Amino acid sequence: MRDPRSRAAFAEALDEDYGIAATLTGDARIDIARMVRAALRVSQGVHALVETTELFAGAEVAAQIGCLLDPVRQDTDTGPDLRMDAPLGWEEQAAARRLLSMPPLLPVRRLREGLVRELSIPLSPDLDIGQLFSRALTLNNQPDGLPPSVLLLDLAADLTPPGEPADRLRELAARVAGRLELGQALERRRAARARPVTAAEAPRCLLVMVDPARDGTADIEVQYWVNPVPGRWNPRQGRSRTTTPEGLADAVTSAVRAGARLWAEAHDADTGPELPPPYIEFALPYEWLVRDVTALPLETGDGASLPISPRFPVHLRCLERMRGGDPIQLALWRSRWRALHAGGAQVHHWRENDMERLSDWQTELALHGERTVVLLDAPAGGPPLAALRSAVAEGVGVAVWDRRGVFAHESREQLQAVFSAAPTPSHIPQTIRQLRVRAALNKSPDIGEHIVLFWDDPYRLVGAYFDPPEHEELAE
Repeated sequence: MRDPRSRAAFAEALDEDYGIAATLTGDARIDIARMVRAALRVSQGVHALVETTELFAGAEVAAQIGCLLDPVRQDTDTGPDLRMDAPLGWEEQAAARRLLSMPPLLPVRRLREGLVRELSIPLSPDLDIGQLFSRALTLNNQPDGLPPSVLLLDLAADLTPPGEPADRLRELAARVAGRLELGQALERRRAARARPVTAAEAPRCLLVMVDPARDGTADIEVQYWVNPVPGRWNPRQGRSRTTTPEGLADAVTSAVRAGARLWAEAHDADTGPELPPPYIEFALPYEWLVRDVTALPLETGDGASLPISPRFPVHLRCLERMRGGDPIQLALWRSRWRALHAGGAQVHHWRENDMERLSDWQTELALHGERTVVLLDAPAGGPPLAALRSAVAEGVGVAVWDRRGVFAHESREQLQAVFSAAPTPSHIPQTIRQLRVRAALNKSPDIGEHIVLFWDDPYRLVGAYFDPPEHEELAE
């Protein structure tokens, strides 16, 4: 504002955006005084000054200007305005910005994704911490009355290491909520975030991620994570290795051995009942989903190698979605997963006549959020693969197909009965394993021999959506 050109641009913005006109003289003190007086003569004038200051000088300076002008705000700003009617006064906004910018810096991606989950609206991934807070101040209150800015401060406290900044953020959120008589609503939000998942939702498991090099070679990178105890998602990452598709079985065997040591240690310290076998999950790219990873041999001692399934419940996950980092897709994914556990397995079928109406099939799925399971033909390519991609895009976390190709009507009916027999949706992976066990024991044609389960839990993630705690590297 010291040079005439900057003051002219500021005055032009005030005039164009808010109809506040001021005649400038070229003298800095007189020009600033004229613009302030012109603003104070009109309703919402302080708001206009603060917003324009934020445009030219940033949110921190705008908050300081707001604090200075706060005593005259009530006399001039009488109309409804989201920023000026925000639950945080200017001094509180300035304090919040200072806390949000204190080291160690907050993980802005995780804060944004947490806010997306709380508000159920998309937010730009390009916003920094200050811009995210400014955006929250402009948003309407939630159905329970809580302002988004208060939720952001409370989420930020959860993501800040224990200490004074975290305590002050949490205290500020609680003070504002209490002033609005929304203390209980904030406590309910906190309880919902802190509520642990059940053992069925966070099982012991080994997650194997296979990523082709796509550099003209057949190389693949194999990474894995082990979740050692049920009831808590706290995966420990193992050593990645580069191999070929032919070497995948050896890589998986090494990963299972590392997992077995952790599972044994955890079980020895636990006096509870015997636990079901850990999940073995494969996060695969779309083109790998038709590979029969359930048949990978698992060596145990000097005995003959046996397939990894049905010894363990084996199922597939989507590598692209897990790595996507799109908070809008994550919200869809978790919404449909919650619907699965609230309303059971409601099936959306893919049939032969859907080959020519893929767009309609996806539209029906999008409009029926209660449909939580997709039964498909094997997604080896063409319309069935496009259907699986569409289902993933719409947030579906469970899909089943017959590896042989077309999913026959009789097999669909049998699988519907399996879903109905499962006590809860969380039992579906173990129920599918029982089908595979029966097929292996009977040595006769059975759906269990060819069934593929895609079981992609949005609350058990690694990669873009989840920053696992630091652990020592697992030994193999």
